[in-house]
Amino acid sequence: SHVTVINDDVNNCSKMKFYCSKDKTGPGQGDSGGPLVCDGKAYGVVSTLSGQHSDEIPLALYTMIPEYKEWINSVINKA
Repeated sequence: SHVTVINDDVNNCSKMKFYCSKDKTGPGQGDSGGPLVCDGKAYGVVSTLSGQHSDEIPLALYTMIPEYKEWINSVINKA
């Protein structure tokens, strides 16, 4: 599905090292660990949904892959 990434500080997403989206077509239960992809490149990993138990569309949080690139590479290199 397609989502629109929110780039605002209202939800403090970037401060917490997350990309955020708020779309009806966003991730759902069981999607944790799935990729957030743009132009064939993974930028984020589905982490959690905030506010999923209310009547509003939940805020989807994707962990920013670039923020953890060094750690990811170190784990891969140890394998």
